[in-house]
Amino acid sequence: MHCPECGSARIITDRHFDIFCQNCGTIVEETVML
Repeated sequence: MHCPECGSARIITDRHFDIFCQNCGTIVEETVML
């Protein structure tokens, strides 16, 4: 998976299961809790 903004492969998942780029901070995928 690569960041759509900067193209970095430094993608991580935080404790809320949001997937974001470590390089630029763009949220790649956001988990919505119902």
